[in-house]
Amino acid sequence: MKRLLVFLLCASAVFLSCKDNQVGSALNSAEISMNDNPESSLEVLESIDKDLLSTRKQKAKYALLYSMALDKNYIDIKADSIIAPAVKYYECHGSKEDRFLCNYYRARIYENAGDNENALLYAAKAESLDTSRVSAESKCLLYAMKGRVYYDARKLINAIEAYELACKYSLRAGKYCHYANYCLRLADVYIYNHDNANLNKYIKLAEQFHSYFGTFEIHNYSRLIILSMLWNGIATKDYLDYIDNYIKEHPQYDMIQWHIIAKAYLSAGCTEEALTMLDNYAKYYDVSLNISYYGILSDVLEELGDYERALNAQKIFAELVKEEDVKRHRSDIEVVEDSYRSELIQTRQRHYTSYAISISILLLTLLLYMNIKWKVQRQHNKKDLEELQQEYAALVSLKERMDGTYQYLSGQISKQSHTDQELMKVLGQRIKSLAAFRDTCKLPWHNVT
Repeated sequence: MKRLLVFLLCASAVFLSCKDNQVGSALNSAEISMNDNPESSLEVLESIDKDLLSTRKQKAKYALLYSMALDKNYIDIKADSIIAPAVKYYECHGSKEDRFLCNYYRARIYENAGDNENALLYAAKAESLDTSRVSAESKCLLYAMKGRVYYDARKLINAIEAYELACKYSLRAGKYCHYANYCLRLADVYIYNHDNANLNKYIKLAEQFHSYFGTFEIHNYSRLIILSMLWNGIATKDYLDYIDNYIKEHPQYDMIQWHIIAKAYLSAGCTEEALTMLDNYAKYYDVSLNISYYGILSDVLEELGDYERALNAQKIFAELVKEEDVKRHRSDIEVVEDSYRSELIQTRQRHYTSYAISISILLLTLLLYMNIKWKVQRQHNKKDLEELQQEYAALVSLKERMDGTYQYLSGQISKQSHTDQELMKVLGQRIKSLAAFRDTCKLPWHNVT
């Protein structure tokens, strides 16, 4: 019976060990293919039985990898329940990279949920770590996310700073598609700033890595090229030919920015074609809150003589512009508030630094005073010790003299005692002699009765 029990225990251990090895191999496989083939990573992770995740480490790794796979496959998650086990575990365990990624993907969740404040909060937590041990690729993703958040909030200076850092780290990581993407996003920011020089600069920087463009980069690049042509006054035939070739070569109609093409056709005097482009835009996109759509639509309808619809489009355009101005005004207020808040924090930090320096100086002065006092006290103690040593030496010398005197007197007393004993002996003999002499000297009459 005991042998059977031992056999069953061993078999169970081997079985569980094999299962752990299979789960570990699956997690490693998903991690390796995450950047190059996120679809495969997601399939591998979804094939894992969660009940087989036996340790906190495995559960944390699965949670982090699954969050990464969903994000890289453009599946937006807006709750942090999936990544929560990873965040909790990597707060005290794992590498700086793991902790950084946990904060980054938690920030992405809040970005997806439209909570920009918490998105920036967790981005700041990621930045507060020792990023020297974090990969350049992870850092470029973080700064790109910050750029998007700042751009949505119309904090354009912050967006430019974030995207420039994203460009820097994407080049360092060798992620040229990412670099091109961030250059195009910077060009977008400069469009909003009406900065034509920097628009053209970042388009050209992106063009250097045209061979790395993905679908998104191709459409974004083409949109920016068309806008650049409009701004720079390129000949009408040139940009219309470019637009025709672009639409033919890249028929992903739900990614083409039809309103930009409509603006180009309107600029070229082709109002019917411009209206067709706007119809396509309304077909593939939600244009209910799109300022550009209603602005171009009102111009196109006015050119076509449909003044009633043009007026309605103009009214909607004016309302949206007003809302955008309010949003921008709020953003400007937030920027000023952030600036004042930053100055206040810096002032407090300077005050705290001054307090710390004052306290440090006070403590150093106190320590110096205590040190001097201790040295003076030590000198006094040393002097007292020397005096005591001298007194002790004098007492020792006196004791030695007294010991010598005592020994001398003891010797004298011993000698005197010996002399006294001899004298007593002599005295005894004399007494005996006198007694004998007395006996011999008795008179005869002493015997007469």
